[in-house]
Amino acid sequence: MLASLVLAVIPAGPAQAVEPEGHAEEGWWRVEYVADYLSVGAGLGLWLGLRTVKPAAAGIGPVFEPDRWQGILGPAHSDTIGEPHQGNTVPEWGLTIWAGVGLAGIMVMEGVAGANGLDHTDHQLLHDATLGYSEALLWTLAITEILKTGVGRLRPDFQDRVRRYHCGNRASPDGLCAGFSGAPLNNGWADVETGQRSFVSGHSSTAFAIATYWALVIGGRMVWGKRADSNSMAIGALAQAGLLAAAFWVASTRVADNRHHIEDVVVGSVLGFVVAHAAYWRHFDGSGMPRERSGSESLRIGPSSAGVGVGVSGSF
Repeated sequence: MLASLVLAVIPAGPAQAVEPEGHAEEGWWRVEYVADYLSVGAGLGLWLGLRTVKPAAAGIGPVFEPDRWQGILGPAHSDTIGEPHQGNTVPEWGLTIWAGVGLAGIMVMEGVAGANGLDHTDHQLLHDATLGYSEALLWTLAITEILKTGVGRLRPDFQDRVRRYHCGNRASPDGLCAGFSGAPLNNGWADVETGQRSFVSGHSSTAFAIATYWALVIGGRMVWGKRADSNSMAIGALAQAGLLAAAFWVASTRVADNRHHIEDVVVGSVLGFVVAHAAYWRHFDGSGMPRERSGSESLRIGPSSAGVGVGVSGSF
C-alpha cells in the first residue's frame, strides 16, 4: 500500500539544485534497520547484565569450592592453575581506547568514501559501517560473557589469587599460609571471582573483533572494493596485516600474563573473527557497498516535489 502526505506549510522559494544521481540522500533508510538497532541493544544488555553474574562451577578443569578453598591449593592442580598472579600487559582501558579509535577510523574512512560519491550517501555508508561495528563488538562481548559465566574455568593464576586472598592479611589456621609472602589482592574477593572467568579470553575476542571488522572495511575500500587499484591494494593489505598482527599480540599477552590458558585465547580469537565477519557481510556486499535491504518500507522527508512546502512520504 502506498501512503503519501504533503503538508503545505509556506510557499517555497526557487527550486533547489538537485544532487547528482547516485549521491542523493533520500530513500536509503529501511524499517528493517530497526531489527539491527534492537540487536545492538540486546548485545549491550546481555554484556552489561552478565558481568554482574557469578560464574558457574567449572565446566572445564578443577572445581573451586569457596567453603573448602584449601583443596584448590593442592599440588595436583599446580600444573594448570599454579602460575603466579601478575599485572596486565594490556589493561582493559587500553582495549577500550582501541575500540574507540577503531570506531573513529571506520567513520572517517566511510565518511570520505561517501563524500567521494561511491554510489551511496555519506549517511548510509557511515550508518551501516558504525551499525555493523557496534553489532560486531557488542555481540562479541555478550557471547564472551555468556561463555565466561557458563563455563567458569579457573585462570592459570587461580591458586595464587586464593592464597593472596586468604593469606595476604592473616595466617591460615592449618598452616597453608606458612612461608607465603605475596601481597593481598587489590580487589579482595572480586579478584577471586574474576579468576573463575578464564574461558574465553575477552581481550582476545574483543581485539580480533575490532581488528577484523576494521580490516574488512579497509578491504571494501582499498583491496577488493569497486574503487580499489594496485596502489590502494598494497597499502590496504599492509594495513589489514598490521591490524590482525596487533590483535594477535594482544591475545598472546594473555597467556604470557598468566591470565588465560592457550585454549581460552584461541577460541576467543576465533569468536571475535567470526562475529566481525558476520556483522560486516550482513551490511556490505563484495564491492564494499551497503547491501540493498529487502522490502519496500522506506521513509523520505524533504522538499515537496510540487515545489511548495514540506513533503513527507512513505511506502509500506
